[in-house]
Amino acid sequence: MPILKVFKNLISRRQVLFGLVIRNLNERYGGSSLGMLWVLITPFLIMLAISFVFGKIMGSEMPNLPLLILSALLPWFFFINSICESVNAFKQHKDILTQFAVPKEMIPLSIVISNLIIFLLSLAIMLPVFIISNNRVIYCLAVLPLLIILHFIFTLGISIIFSIVGVYFRDLAQVINVGVMFFFWITPIFYSSDMIPKGYAWLNLANPAAPYINMYRMLLYKGDFLDPYLWFFCIFFAVLSMVIAFYLIRLKSNDLLKNI
Repeated sequence: MPILKVFKNLISRRQVLFGLVIRNLNERYGGSSLGMLWVLITPFLIMLAISFVFGKIMGSEMPNLPLLILSALLPWFFFINSICESVNAFKQHKDILTQFAVPKEMIPLSIVISNLIIFLLSLAIMLPVFIISNNRVIYCLAVLPLLIILHFIFTLGISIIFSIVGVYFRDLAQVINVGVMFFFWITPIFYSSDMIPKGYAWLNLANPAAPYINMYRMLLYKGDFLDPYLWFFCIFFAVLSMVIAFYLIRLKSNDLLKNI
């Protein structure tokens, strides 16, 4: 299926997409007493926890350590939550796929958009803190939307891939739960990529999520965006993930529902 036709189908059913996004957010926050306020509170709670553990207990003297970690942790949450929720997405939304004949890619797309909204709200709350901590960050805001778009495309591509593979490989959710912990620690979140020993630098190079995490840290923590190496890999992995995703959609579109 040509990519343009996919986009036309999604646009023509945008009301269904909007409804799915609202449904996803309601399922996550609808039953809690604070609701969407948790999106605003969570970044500050994480920052306080990091300050206490690393500052008081471990005695770290690294300046603005909570912001160093948060600059990577917030985009990591967006990425990994989107993937984990997409693994069984087709199975959980089988009724929608069969009753409304919506494009199959709309299901993981709605999940990624839901997590993007949460990420953007959290980022908006923390942006003034990043700017106050380092006034050079304000000069990076012009390119921040580009990074978010590339990160969104990459996350969407990976989410579509995992949602399709999850239909045929039933244990994928369990594999991802284990794999998340491994990738969490090899991704430069609680440390900077400069701290990785040269003998293990290949772990950073082989991790497709690392360029995005490192780029967010450069923009939000260091106040710098002039790294063509990171930008290249952010673009490369975004394009690659979507090419593979659309290939799988085209390959499995006819028998996907039969295997759910």
